[in-house]
Parts: sequence; C-alpha cells; structure tokens
Amino acid sequence: MRILDFVFRSSRWMFHYGTKPLTKNEKEGLSIAVRQMLRHPGQLSLMLVTGLVAAVFEGGTIGLLGLAVKILTDESVLLVQNLPSFLNDQLVLYLLNISQGGLFLLLIGLAVAAQILKGLLGYVSTVAQTGLSYRLMKDGQDGATNHVMNLSYRQVSQYPSGQLGSLIDQSGVISDIVTEVGKASRAILMTVSYVSVMILISPLLTTAAIVVFGLLWVALSRIVKILKQLSTRAVESEIATWRWSIEYLNVPRLLRLFGTTDIAKGVIQDARHKRIAAEKKSAVINAAILPVFEIITVFGAGVFLICGYLFSGESAIKVVPGLFVFVLVFFRLKPQVKMLNDLRIQMAKLLPKLGKVGEFLRTDDKEFEKIGGVQFRKLTSSIQVRGVSYRYDGADVNAVSSLDFDLARGETIALVGESGSGKSTIVNLLLALHQPSVGEILIDGNNLNTIDSITWRERIGIVDQEVYLLNTSIKDNISFGRQQISDLDIETAARTALAHEFIESFEDGYHTVVGDRGYKLSGGEQQRIALARALVSNPDILILDEATSSLDSISEKYIQKAIEGMHDSRTILVIAHRLSTVTKADKILVLAAGKIVESGTKDELLTEDGIFSKLWATQYR
Repeated sequence: MRILDFVFRSSRWMFHYGTKPLTKNEKEGLSIAVRQMLRHPGQLSLMLVTGLVAAVFEGGTIGLLGLAVKILTDESVLLVQNLPSFLNDQLVLYLLNISQGGLFLLLIGLAVAAQILKGLLGYVSTVAQTGLSYRLMKDGQDGATNHVMNLSYRQVSQYPSGQLGSLIDQSGVISDIVTEVGKASRAILMTVSYVSVMILISPLLTTAAIVVFGLLWVALSRIVKILKQLSTRAVESEIATWRWSIEYLNVPRLLRLFGTTDIAKGVIQDARHKRIAAEKKSAVINAAILPVFEIITVFGAGVFLICGYLFSGESAIKVVPGLFVFVLVFFRLKPQVKMLNDLRIQMAKLLPKLGKVGEFLRTDDKEFEKIGGVQFRKLTSSIQVRGVSYRYDGADVNAVSSLDFDLARGETIALVGESGSGKSTIVNLLLALHQPSVGEILIDGNNLNTIDSITWRERIGIVDQEVYLLNTSIKDNISFGRQQISDLDIETAARTALAHEFIESFEDGYHTVVGDRGYKLSGGEQQRIALARALVSNPDILILDEATSSLDSISEKYIQKAIEGMHDSRTILVIAHRLSTVTKADKILVLAAGKIVESGTKDELLTEDGIFSKLWATQYR
C-alpha cells in the first residue's frame, strides 16, 4: 500500500496544475494498473534499469561532445586534472602524451560509442515496455471477463449487454499506463542527465531555461484540464455507442416490425458523433502544443546565444562554442520536457477510462456468485420452501411473499397465475440465481445457500420461456455446457423432446447450423431443441417455464406424454399459462401478487370458485 500511496501522491503533485483530485474510481483504476505492473517485476525492472543506463550514456555523450569542443577552443582546459583519482597512473600518462587533436578525436569516438550503447539500451527498454504493455492488456481484459462471469446473476443483470462488452474492452486501458510509465521514466532520466550537463556549462543559463520550461508547463495546465473533460465525454459516448449498437443490432426483426430502424440508427449515430466531436476537438487543441514548444524553445535558444555573446565581451570567440553546446543540450532537452507534458495529456485522457474501469472492477460494492459449499449429488427427499420472500432492488413491494410449499422427489408441481404473479422469480430462487430476502429454501434438509451452486445446477434441466440458441449446430446446442455427452445421449434426448424427426429431415442432420438465435428453425422447433438440451444430462430436477407455449396442439400432447413418462424418475416443476399442460400435476399452486392463494390438484381446484376455476373456464369455454 505504501507504493500505491506514493504513486498517488506523486501523480497528484505532477498533475496538480492540470487535473482535479483523483476520484475514488480513478484511484481504484490506477491502483489496479500499478498492481498489475508489480506482478511482473522482471520486465518492469528491465524497462526501468535499461532506461536509466541509457540516460546516463546520453548525458555522457553530450558531456563528451561539449568537452571535445572546449578542448579545441580553449587550450587551458586540463582534462587530466579533472580525472577521478581511482584511474591508474598509466592512463594518466597516456592522456598527457596525446595531442590536442588526438584528444578531440578520442572524445568524439567515446561519444559515438556512448550513443550507440544508449540506442541499444533504449531499444531494449522499449521492447520490455511493449511486452509488458501487451501482457497487461491481456491480463486486464481477461480479469474483466472473469469479473463478469463471477458476478451474481442479480448483479450482472443490472448491466446492458453492450455496456458489459465495452467495459471489458476498456479494461485493456491499463496497458497504456505501462507505455506512459516507460516513456515518463526515460524522459525524466534524460531530463536529469541533460540538466546536469547544462549546469556544468552554465548554472545561470540553466536556471533561466528551467524558468522558461516551468512557465510553459503551468501555462499548458489549462489545456490539460480541458482535454480531460473532452476525454470524459468521449469515453461516455464510446460506452453508449457499444451499448446501443449491440442492443439494437441484436433485434433486427423487432426494429423492422415496428418501423424503428431510423430511430435506432439515430441513437447509435448520435452517440458515435458525440465521441468523434470530442476526440476531434481534443486533437485540434493537442496539435497546438507542438508549435508552442517550437516557438518558445527557438526563441529561448536565440536569447541565450545573443545574451551570451553580448556579455562575454572580448572572450566571445571562446565562449560562443560553449554556448552552442549549451543550446544543443537545450534542444535535446525540449522533446523530453514535451514528452513529460504529453504524459500529463495522456493521463488526462486515460483517467476517465481508468475511472470507468475502476468503478466496474471494484469489489466492495458488488455481489458475486457464491463459490464452494456442500457438493450436491442427487435429490433424495424433497425441496422445501419455507417463508420465502424476495424483493428486487429498487422495488417498493415484494415480488413474492411468505411462500411455503414442498416439492417431493418424483413429484410434479405446477405454478399458474397471471403474468407478474411471481412464477419466474420462484424459478430464479430455486436455481440460486437470487437469494431470498426472507426465509430459506431447503434441499434434503440443507439450506440452499450452503450448497455449491455449480453442482446444484448441473442436476437441473431447465427450459426457459425465452429460448436461447447459439449460432452453431443443433448437436452443439443440445450438448451446450455438457461436453462429455455422447451422440447417443443427444439423440435420445432429441427423441424424447420430439425433435429427432425434424432434425433428420435437414440435409446436415444434427450438424445443421441453426443461424443467429435459431432463426432457421420455427418457434416450436426451437423449443423442442431447448427441451432436448434440458434432458440430455439426465437431470434429477426438471423445470419447464412455458416449455410448450410455442408448440402446436399435437406436439404439445406428445411432450405432455413424455413429461408424464418421467413422473417418478424426475422431480418436475412446470410453469404454464396454458392449463392443458398441468392437468396431470400432483399439485397445482396458484399465485396472485406474489403469494400462493390456492393449492391442490386440478379436480380439487375446479370444485372451488377460485382463480384457477375461472382461468379454466376462460380457456375452455
């Protein structure tokens, strides 16, 4: 934590004049990036150390060139006297015997060698930076994907699917931090190296140069703040573009049926145009920074030369070459200072993205899937629902209240009621996708919260009211999530679901690709594929949520017969609006406003003048 605090304090100091204090989400995003970098100390150290040594060689190159020029113009320079004492006498004697021209050539040769080494080390530092950057991009996006998969169903369902895709993509932005750290570390080290050489040449001129760059730094801070605001706008627009593109492009039939293609196009384009406008304005502002740097640095260099010439008097001939070396270093310093300012600009652009990533990847305000617990093998006794109530986030009333019922092994129970009465909520509670707000669900006497959710759901076959088929083969759709299922098991499940016959009628049989969301199949065929998928793993418990709603009456009767044949071997929960599908249920639970208001067999309920008898009369009148 000390390292992270140091990073935050340093960042705050560096960006004080251009950015407001970091938000909690921005700090979280930045800390994630730092933690990811520290997980790869080898590459990080290689990037920083080679950058440091390259900076030393760069400074040495400039120093050697300056000294070489000074030797040609000032015979009083005594190089040997300034040598460190640890050098041996032979080296000192050798240097004393070299002529002025020879010493000049030697220093130039050393400068060239130092520059070659600097170039090689700079390349190694950049390669290490690139490798670390791409590794962090992979780690960031993989981590975001894992984060999504580990979120609870209640939590993840709060995000539009397009927004989730965008946030996973945005998580790769932590790799950009590596790039900026690499560039900044090299720029800082080079700056220190150049400033050291400049101080040796002229402390007074160095002070003036630092003042010039300092004033420029402060003057550009307003631009940095504007760029951060534009970046925030661009990031929000980019997420909106992802969201609406995926939302609308996934429902082409709905758009055309309701004539809303122009509306969808307008929403997507509006979000995209806002992003483009913000990025365009940012690019225009950013383009002005380089000319400003060029004008100020050239002007400053001219002032240094003129002032140095005017104040040197008769010794101008000897002073001017040194001034040229100073100006050379000054010009070499300019791109490093610009790179540091570019870092501020890039961070101003990255911080909004890091804020979104930090907000998304925070764990202190998220609910996750329960991991671990008692391994579930098989239902041996019953499922007991005791006093269960559940309320959705933001709702004023419970979706279901005070539920009490038992589902014994081998029993078939039906849930009927108007839309919104709580039937689907009960299914989600039994699947452990939601946790009861009040009460408990017992599986063979064990609280469902203590049972491993993965092994529990493996023993449940479910057919949802809305069928989801992948754009792959029928075989892959039936065996989805059950990779070890044999072809015989797939065919057996298809026969039970009355799907085998129409599957075999296709040219490619079970290898027929069903198209996006199964558009090549009729609604009834899609539902029978979904039923086969639910049966293929031979589950203990079968949940049918309107499983026959898209079937014709003949197919429905065959499905009913198949379900009746599983009566004693499986525990079945049926949700239905069409009451013909529940006539053979052992018990029918009638729901209204989230409560069980009637319970009994079909014959028992028809003798009462209640909701079920009225529904029956309405459907069979």
